[in-house]
Amino acid sequence: MKASLNYSLQNNNQLYWSSLTLERLTALQESLKSGAQKLSKELISLFTVSTEPVLWKSTDSQSQEVWSAYEESSGKRIQNLSEADMRIWLENRHNL
Repeated sequence: MKASLNYSLQNNNQLYWSSLTLERLTALQESLKSGAQKLSKELISLFTVSTEPVLWKSTDSQSQEVWSAYEESSGKRIQNLSEADMRIWLENRHNL
């Protein structure tokens, strides 16, 4: 009976540790997969030139609100436009 109980405890212990190890390996696999996906997205964004301009709003020396933009794909930079002029510039960009 003692040998049977020992075997049963060992068997249950092995099952416990193997299931725990399987859970940990599955969690690690998911974590690595997620990390690899994030890394690949970051690498792609580093090596991809955006076709969309970057816009920002600031104030000029007379405290007037002005708009500026930088277009990475062409290297064009425009500065100190009114909101209306910026809208026209954006519309003209898309009509080319």
